[in-house]
Amino acid sequence: LTTLLAVHLVQHYSTSTFPIQRDKGGLSHLSLHRVIEYIDANLAHRFTLQELANVAHLSCYHFSRQFKRTTGFSPFQYVLYRRVERAKELLARQDLLIIEIATQVGFANQSQLTRYFKQFVGVTPTIFRQQTAR
Repeated sequence: LTTLLAVHLVQHYSTSTFPIQRDKGGLSHLSLHRVIEYIDANLAHRFTLQELANVAHLSCYHFSRQFKRTTGFSPFQYVLYRRVERAKELLARQDLLIIEIATQVGFANQSQLTRYFKQFVGVTPTIFRQQTAR
């Protein structure tokens, strides 16, 4: 009751006005930039949600919700997306084997790369490489 009374008094009898900041949601530009840089610099690393939340200086729960609100991806989906994008870049180089690319971008094996690559791109890494070689 004391808090309610204090709020009422401030709202109705205060001479100072403070603009109300509406929460637009999502991560700040700086936090998002830090997390994305960290992910891109460490793609081969096995990330934990706690680790990414620490980079953004948030709890796991809030980080996960704010990241999804900002990017449209869950942190896990975003890491997979960035790994596939990096794999696409590396597939243009004909000197690397697909298994090497898979481990270099953080997938456990070629099969895992192929599964997520097909999910995001629509074709397998082998077909993608053949199409880009033309």
